This record gives sequence, C-alpha cells and structure tokens, in this order.
Amino acid sequence: LEVPELQAEPGERVLIEGPSGSGKTTLLLALAGLLPPADGTIRRPETDQRIGWLGAPPFIASASLRENIRLGYPQVSQQALEAAADRAGVMEFSEWLRDGLDTRVGERGVGLSGGQAQRVALARAFVSPAPLILLDEPTAALDAQTERYVIDGLAALAAEGRIIVIASHDQALRENAERRYRICDGRLEAVFDA
Repeated sequence: LEVPELQAEPGERVLIEGPSGSGKTTLLLALAGLLPPADGTIRRPETDQRIGWLGAPPFIASASLRENIRLGYPQVSQQALEAAADRAGVMEFSEWLRDGLDTRVGERGVGLSGGQAQRVALARAFVSPAPLILLDEPTAALDAQTERYVIDGLAALAAEGRIIVIASHDQALRENAERRYRICDGRLEAVFDA
C-alpha cells in the first residue's frame, strides 16, 4: 500500500474508501501504531498521542455495559459516562434491561445485538479523551436508526475537535466526510468532488 500523503485536521471526518482487501484496515492499523509503515512516517500531534479505536465488530468484554463504556478510560465520572451512553443510544435499550447499565454481557457482546454493541463502542469513544478516533466499518450491517446514532455521534466527536478517520464503503458516511481518500491499485489518492 503506497500512501503518499494523508492529512487530517482537528474537527474533520476523513473517509478512506476502497474495495474489500485494498488495505483500508491495514492503513488504520498503521495510523494506530499497531503496524509499522512499510515506507515513510506517520506524524501525530506531539501534545496527545492517545488513539480511540472502533473496529468491526467492536470489542466488547465480558463485563457490564458500564464497564465496557469506561474501558480504556476508567476514571470517567458517572455523569460523563451516562451522558455518553445517552448520546450513543445505549440508554435507549439499557433501560429495558433488568440491571440497566450494570447488566453484564458476554465476551464479544454475547447478549447484545450488533447495533447495541456498536452503540456501546460509540459511547466508549465519547468518554475517551483521545484526539484521534479510528473507525473500521462503523456502520456495517446496522439498521437505519443505529446508523444515524453512529453518524450523529461522529459529527459530535468532530465538533469537539477530534480527528475522525473512517474506513468504510457506506454512502451516508461518504456524504458526511469533510475529506475523502480512495485506495486504488495499492495507492492512496485524494478524492475531490465536482
């Protein structure tokens, strides 16, 4: 994968497009520091190197919904955690569960639908102070309502000055991105709409 230059500014939603197997996830992993770049360098602001990650499917631990939301940022206040759960739509379904946010789920989200697990992961991104959020197919296989929560949530994170980098094929995410790149024949190219 050849990446000549990818730029992202605080407050931007950047979309990485390309066919399956083209290298979108590999690029996200390199941006996260989990894979070394084959060539070149990755520069991030020196002030804060933290990174938020929302994969497909999202990681859900065998723990309560509350513990899953605070995963990676355990010092978050109860008020901030519940506000994030509300913004991500977790409160909408957790109020019907016997123990609410204290309901335990199984490893990989056993006991949750795919959309509910995405909402929990989105709430986790809301409580994270990370200035860079990387998302791999965050709306894959979601119903329209859950997709709307994710899209609105990403807009809210960008409005907070976060950099949002999304690998996806989703038309709705494409329409909401401030900057787009396409991976074509192993090369990253900027996309400029007419």
